[in-house]
Amino acid sequence: MGVLRVDNSRLTSVATCDTQAVLQYVHGYQAKDEPAPRMGGKVGHESLAHYFNTGDKEAALKVFWDNYKPFSDQHQVEDGDMPQWGFRNMYDVLKHYYATHPIERFPFKIVEGSVETAVVAKLTDDIEMWCMLDWLSRENVTAGLYPGDNKFRGAGITHWWLRQFIRGSQLTGYMWAAQQQYGEVVPGAYLNAIDMKKLPDLRYKKDGTPYKCKKHGTLVTECRMLHSEHQLKIVTRTPQAIEDWKVEATGFAQKFQRLVRTFPDIGTIEYAGVQGTFNGGCTFCQFKDFCNAGRRPELIEGMLIHAPWEPWNQ
Repeated sequence: MGVLRVDNSRLTSVATCDTQAVLQYVHGYQAKDEPAPRMGGKVGHESLAHYFNTGDKEAALKVFWDNYKPFSDQHQVEDGDMPQWGFRNMYDVLKHYYATHPIERFPFKIVEGSVETAVVAKLTDDIEMWCMLDWLSRENVTAGLYPGDNKFRGAGITHWWLRQFIRGSQLTGYMWAAQQQYGEVVPGAYLNAIDMKKLPDLRYKKDGTPYKCKKHGTLVTECRMLHSEHQLKIVTRTPQAIEDWKVEATGFAQKFQRLVRTFPDIGTIEYAGVQGTFNGGCTFCQFKDFCNAGRRPELIEGMLIHAPWEPWNQ
């Protein structure tokens, strides 16, 4: 088999359910989903990467305009079920974010050449851990090394949503990988959360005056961008927590290795484990309809699409 490459998405899936891991990461299937959040997140990351690299607000917005407006127009996202991912809404949120977050005011300095950098480190002799860091930074006061990750949220930045990253494995893995790459202690990571929920429409009365905002009690023209939320969080880990992550990650990576060897034929998917029914993994799983239909192999081509997640090849 040679060296096997894993990432946090694979390890999380293996920790959740064998059926999910085999479908998505052994054989490359995904559910037929709404493309706007995926494309919006991708292009939003590209725009942020340009901003973090250069500090040039206008150029970063142009990156977003050139790469997302044609998609949004073609798919009529503005008028669809997810207008928060429409071009105009996302553009206004990003414009406001850049205007209120000058690069020089961040509590860190970006390490030159580190934006959108892949870090690869070995978990075992034949398994590599792959991490795409949105950026790597030096904290202003301590000069500590902190990886950073940008997250977009289309339905509000809630405590529940943040909690999955504050305690989750992804940022711990980034800290471990950065330590392997740079040979120094990495005490934490930055989580940069940007809310993309739909901003209020600029509606006007017959006399030409704008409506008042029910939330703020002011004219919508005055408070519209106050509905756009951003949060920059520091996530810390003890050295022991990072070592514990290494142990768990290695175990899940080796289990994924076994799944690859055990299920080379998608026709045997019915025999994969369904641990998600016990640990709550089915709740938001993209494959729940397929599983509800009996996990029959002949349903795969009609219910799913073949779209392998291999970010190291993109």
